[in-house]
Amino acid sequence: MKLKTNAFAHRATRAAHLATGASLLAVAAMTLIPQTMRAQVDPLVIDNFATGPVKAEATSGVKYLSQTGTGIAGGTRNINLVFGTGKTTNEFAQPVQVQVRPQPKDSGTPSALIVSGGFGAFAVVELYYEGPATQSFNLNLAPYSRIRVTFAGLVAPQDFAVEVWDNTHNYSEVACNIGPFAQSGPVGTFTITTVDIPEENFGPTVAGPVDWSGIEVIYLQWEQANYSGLNSFAITEVSALMASDPVGTLTCGAPAN
Repeated sequence: MKLKTNAFAHRATRAAHLATGASLLAVAAMTLIPQTMRAQVDPLVIDNFATGPVKAEATSGVKYLSQTGTGIAGGTRNINLVFGTGKTTNEFAQPVQVQVRPQPKDSGTPSALIVSGGFGAFAVVELYYEGPATQSFNLNLAPYSRIRVTFAGLVAPQDFAVEVWDNTHNYSEVACNIGPFAQSGPVGTFTITTVDIPEENFGPTVAGPVDWSGIEVIYLQWEQANYSGLNSFAITEVSALMASDPVGTLTCGAPAN
């Protein structure tokens, strides 16, 4: 699965929108300003969607969204809705909506990133994290064994990919097909499903292996796997876990050679 956006170059051109569809091989030159790496907590929450509310929709083109919050790794969350590439289509001009919906801690409904697609509307969804415009992200994931994405629901199969970049511009990607995730209980409710992406599944590129002690970009992408259902899902957390933690419901990819 080929990712659609040159996310790493966004740091060097923060004032401009991402060039969607550009290859991730084209990396902009930049000066990285070190910052203190995060403390080793387990799990390390990259985003629990408890801050940075937003709600928007699109029927064509590219919708760029950016939110800030104290509970977001690097302080900024970036979301793109992308039409016009891959399996995306929208014959009936129906909206695809994205919402970050924070909830109180005592709420029975978790905070979540929710994507809802109208009939026949399929968009690529991109979610990525990086440091502020004037600082390096420099996220230390070396003590951890995997990235985890926690789903509250997924109604149709998705081509799912995660890509990471380190502070020497090395990168690697893991991709897999996931979903749908079955309902449980009343209609409209879902079983929480955790998808683990082990670090060992990110193989080295010609530039060498990823340095997990200095991650600069974490990039996630969802694309409709087929046209059999609505492009709708909800995730409640992106995190990093250590090897001693229980394994997730699903594992994405296989160990790299």
